[in-house]
Amino acid sequence: MKNIWITWEDHRRSRELAESFDAEYIFVKSPKNRLAKYIYSTVLTLYLIARKRPDNVFCQNPSVMLAYIVVLMKKIFRYKAIVDRHSNFKIDKLDDGSLKWRIFHYLSNYSLSNADITIVTNDYAKDYVSSLARSVAILPDRIPRIECKACSEKFEVDVAEKKKVLFVTTFDDDEPINEMLEAAKSLDSVSVYLTGNYKKKFSESEVIEFKRHDIIFTGFVPNSVYETLLCESDLVVVLTDKDLILNCGAYEALSLNKPLILSNTKTLKSYFGGPGIIYVNNSRLDILGGINEALSSLDVMKSNIVERRKEIDKDWQSKKDDLMSLIHH
Repeated sequence: MKNIWITWEDHRRSRELAESFDAEYIFVKSPKNRLAKYIYSTVLTLYLIARKRPDNVFCQNPSVMLAYIVVLMKKIFRYKAIVDRHSNFKIDKLDDGSLKWRIFHYLSNYSLSNADITIVTNDYAKDYVSSLARSVAILPDRIPRIECKACSEKFEVDVAEKKKVLFVTTFDDDEPINEMLEAAKSLDSVSVYLTGNYKKKFSESEVIEFKRHDIIFTGFVPNSVYETLLCESDLVVVLTDKDLILNCGAYEALSLNKPLILSNTKTLKSYFGGPGIIYVNNSRLDILGGINEALSSLDVMKSNIVERRKEIDKDWQSKKDDLMSLIHH
């Protein structure tokens, strides 16, 4: 049986799941111009499917357009369409009557209704899509394999004597960036790092000013440098205003048994559980209190994380086996 996994966004979740399902991973890298991206990516996706003639096509949503194309073409090329809907629900836009969001929800609902299988990351997302989807399976991210040999590459502003707190951020709208930074300013003897494209929000002069508070914006860095930051951090913080999603940064922290601070959402709490993890509301005081609590009990939290990771690994394998049975049904 020939499996391919197509994505228009190179994502750790897709790489990990493609490997676990013995699927050829195909990242369609496209021009930055939006119109050129859709035209180029659509044509290349159709060409690859026609040439490879797979039995199963897995695809990542986002992109909603990719999912629509893969599902639309399944009868022509005679494959099973399996859409990994790990995010991109846009619930806040359901009542937006603008043309953009009407098109988005049409494409979204079409792929949900016609995909052979829709994969979601948690029970709450399953409940949300079940009324539309033909068949739904739950499969969270697989805890990745990150080896700390990557730590041979030091980040340029390491301060060895201070505790290191890593905020895994992308500077998207769902992240409480201002609240994180206000909390970070109040920390004593701690170096704080924020990943991602800070240029969406801050000027270079503002970045320099934050650095005086031991707050370092890393920008986009090579994966080896990002893994260095993970390896050398004492605490990892991943925050979001959205529910129904499981943050990739949380899995990456788990892979290294790092104590975690996550947002206080029902989805995150129900999946990751309690031991080794502190949940906070996305306010300055809550974030600051969570960080101080974690830094005072790192050894206990790390010990608890090790046990919780074993449980999550076992649960993931069970869910993967269930999905495999569904695919072969």
